Amino acid sequence: MKFIQFFVKNYQFTLVIFVALLLLGYNSLRNMPRAEDPPFGAPIFSIVAVYPGTTPSDMEQLVAEPIEEELYQLGDIKKITSTINDGLLVMLVEFTYDVDVETKNNDVIREINKIRPELPEGIITLDVNRASSSDVAILQTALVSPTADFNVLENEAERLEKEIERLKDVKWVEIQGIPERSIRVDLDLQKLGKLNIALNQVIGLLQANNVNIPGGDVDLGKRKFNIKTNSEFKQLEDVANMVVKTSAEGAITKITDVADIYWDYASSDHIVRQNGQRAVWVITAMKDRRNIIDLRASLAEVLTSFEKSLPSSIKIEQAFDQEVGVKNRLSGLGKDFAIAIFLVLLTLLPLGTRASLIVMISIPLSLSIGLFMLDLMGYTLNQLSIVGMVIALGLLVDDSIVVVENIERYMRGGISAKAAAVSATSHIVVAILGCTATLLLSFLPLANLPEGSGDFIRSLPMAVMLTVLASLFVSLTIIPFLCSILLKAHEKILTQKVTFFQGISQIHQHTLSKVVGLVHCPSHKDVDRSCSRFWLIFDGSSSHWL
Repeated sequence: MKFIQFFVKNYQFTLVIFVALLLLGYNSLRNMPRAEDPPFGAPIFSIVAVYPGTTPSDMEQLVAEPIEEELYQLGDIKKITSTINDGLLVMLVEFTYDVDVETKNNDVIREINKIRPELPEGIITLDVNRASSSDVAILQTALVSPTADFNVLENEAERLEKEIERLKDVKWVEIQGIPERSIRVDLDLQKLGKLNIALNQVIGLLQANNVNIPGGDVDLGKRKFNIKTNSEFKQLEDVANMVVKTSAEGAITKITDVADIYWDYASSDHIVRQNGQRAVWVITAMKDRRNIIDLRASLAEVLTSFEKSLPSSIKIEQAFDQEVGVKNRLSGLGKDFAIAIFLVLLTLLPLGTRASLIVMISIPLSLSIGLFMLDLMGYTLNQLSIVGMVIALGLLVDDSIVVVENIERYMRGGISAKAAAVSATSHIVVAILGCTATLLLSFLPLANLPEGSGDFIRSLPMAVMLTVLASLFVSLTIIPFLCSILLKAHEKILTQKVTFFQGISQIHQHTLSKVVGLVHCPSHKDVDRSCSRFWLIFDGSSSHWL
């Protein structure tokens, strides 16, 4: 076959291809996006509406139904699911999986903005969120302190949040574990009664003064100024100086005269602990198709610099680090690679050292080509693609073993190495193609699973299929070329094989003669003539009875 003959004769070109493929695979290994799970964009959107003081029935009639009617005008809607509680609506909008996620995201936002003026004015929150695989935390940093005030912890956490957000591969940073800070007012009912001040009067004054009211704007031609009445409480003094009563004589009663005012924390729905100690968490998420190892190195620099500036009462610890799992899987692939090399060398020693070496070369080369093709097709290095590579380790040497053994068989017939490399490989091309096609067809259904499940798992079968295709290319091109220059003439290999097997043959012949003698010749005096007919003949390649 001229295709195989080209690679055998043009050894300079083949060597360049060989080195280039190794370098491309190494470059992909270094620069491929790495994460725990493969990225996938499900066309699912959540709409959250908060309307305080509304019953579920009113929430359904005033908010849910108008939004659903507006969204159903969009095409490719699969289903809309609404969950309603007192003052809260959570709506999940799911499209068919073959749509463009970015386009549908813009469509949903446009429709929500379109209907927003028609909804009740009391809605304080109406957000649209898109489901994304990158919303998973990759790093959970804990600021631990058994004595520091929550206010100090919050300030330090916010400072760390700003430092981390400057990294370009970070998607979002969130602080968890800090209870909401509030101003507590403990009214003295006896003092209120003596001063003839009603409890509802004080509560109403507090609510009326703790608001921000837009006051319109002033247009001055080139400049426009917004006016806002700002009376929101920010300090204890703001509350303490509030007037609750004025007498006819001009006496002023402030709220501090009838109440104790101090900072406090609202009741929390969860308690954060790191190794049993009070802590605050800073959660970091990574953007899609980024390298977690590179990002973790950048985060390490930020955390090291930040830790030096922390007060002595606060220490920093890592509660969760996704990079550890990714590195463990990559190291597992390296161990499996080393085991595969060793087992191939062990099982192929009867072929000869040179033949074993040629087959072993197909392992790193096929993996390099497979990694390069995965990177080229937009896949990432994750736990599923790594599993696919591990599965492929047991399949990618099959073609090379068959090719090398057939070339050896041709050379034992007296054919030169170059002629045997071309003829022997051409002779079994159809068989190798059929074997490879069988492997590809077995993984093809897994690669074509529909919707989200298929999108999530697809990197596993693709890793296997691409690596097996790479091993086919290697076995038909580089393996014949290496055989043509590395395998020795048949006579030299034969001498080595006879020497190796002669020792085994002698032990086998001696043991077998003992067994036959015990079975057919009970004594030396009564020797059966038929025993002389059992002889083991060894001719260097096979054994038979005469």
